[in-house]
Amino acid sequence: MGFHSLLSHLDELDPDYAASLKEKHLKLADEIMQKINSIPYEIALDLFEWGSNSDVLNQAMILAYAHMITGEQKYLDGVIKNTDYVFGKNATGYSFLTGFGSKPPMFPHHRPSGADGIGEPVPGFIVGGPNKYKQDRFGVEYQFDDPARSYEDVQASFASNEVCLNWNAPAVFVLGYLEKTH
Repeated sequence: MGFHSLLSHLDELDPDYAASLKEKHLKLADEIMQKINSIPYEIALDLFEWGSNSDVLNQAMILAYAHMITGEQKYLDGVIKNTDYVFGKNATGYSFLTGFGSKPPMFPHHRPSGADGIGEPVPGFIVGGPNKYKQDRFGVEYQFDDPARSYEDVQASFASNEVCLNWNAPAVFVLGYLEKTH
C-alpha cells in the first residue's frame, strides 16, 4: 500500500524516483496483462490457492493504478476482466460476492451469517475462491479436482469459502475505482 500511495503522488516526488516507481509498476502491470491475454479465464492467475480471489483483486488494483498513471484503456480492460471473474465469469460460475449475481455464495465460512437465522448471508462479502490445496479437514467434499473449480459453497469450507478482510479490502478499492471511471 505504501508503494500505491507513492504512485498516487508522483508529482510530489523527486522526478527520477517517480520515473523509476512508475516504470517498475508498469512493468508489473504489463506482466499481468500478458498473463490475462494467455489464460482462458482472462485473469493473471494460474495458481489457485487459499484466498485466490484476493490475488485476482490485488492484481486488479495494480492494473487500476497503471490505468490511473497512464490513462491507457488496456489496463482498465484488465481491471474489468478481473472483476468479471469475481462476479461469475469463472470455472465455477459463482459470483464470489455474497448477495450479488445469479449464483452467489449462500453458505460462506462466516459465523454471523450462519447463525443469524436468516436464509441469505450478509451481503457484500468476497469469499476466498478456488483453492487447489483443499485444506478443509472435515465436513467438505470437493466435487472437482481441477484447481480452478476447487470451490465449495458450504460453511465448513474455510479453505475456499472464508470471508476475510484481506480479499474484501481490494474489492472495495477496485469497485470504487470502476465506479469513479465509468
